[in-house]
Amino acid sequence: MEKKTVEVKKQKSENPKIGKIYVIYSPSLDIYYIGSTFLALSLRKAIHKYQYRHNKKFITSFHVLKNNDAEFKTISTHNDITKNELLKIEKLKINEMIKLHGGKVINNNCDKTINIKEYMKEYRDIHSNYYKEYGKMYRLLKPNYNKEYRIKNLEEINLKRKNKYETEKRKEIIEKLNNNAYINIPAKKIDKYNIKINHRTKKYY
Repeated sequence: MEKKTVEVKKQKSENPKIGKIYVIYSPSLDIYYIGSTFLALSLRKAIHKYQYRHNKKFITSFHVLKNNDAEFKTISTHNDITKNELLKIEKLKINEMIKLHGGKVINNNCDKTINIKEYMKEYRDIHSNYYKEYGKMYRLLKPNYNKEYRIKNLEEINLKRKNKYETEKRKEIIEKLNNNAYINIPAKKIDKYNIKINHRTKKYY
């Protein structure tokens, strides 16, 4: 058993990672975005589109997705490669595309992709400072926002609290009934929380 486990692990570690450099092009906007991935391009495309629909923070690749006509194409594949090595190739491809298409290439991190750790550190530093300043300004402009919200939405807040309490209470009663903790529970309580019994299994639900 132990020998097989070692062999499986060895096989997994020897599987090469295939990196891809891809381009996203919008014909209507005539702009390009270059990216890199170890995923299938179809999956990376789906992730880009999902992020565009749901992400509150606007990122560079969103520009090319605006008109819903973006074309995704793999421009090179690289076997048995690390993330940093793939990022170096991505930077070279971005620079090649800039030479061909100039300002139509919208990547703004081409000089930073050489070292992903430095790029992510700078990103965190910039955005943490932004949110700190934004938070201070927001608190000055809206000092009573939470209080005003509670007053305005008191009925809705109370209803949510009540529903949450009743849901949790119902679960608790069902669990106790099924564990025979409640022997003589009033029928009124069972009716109140709409608790039923499966007569075949003798379980409450």
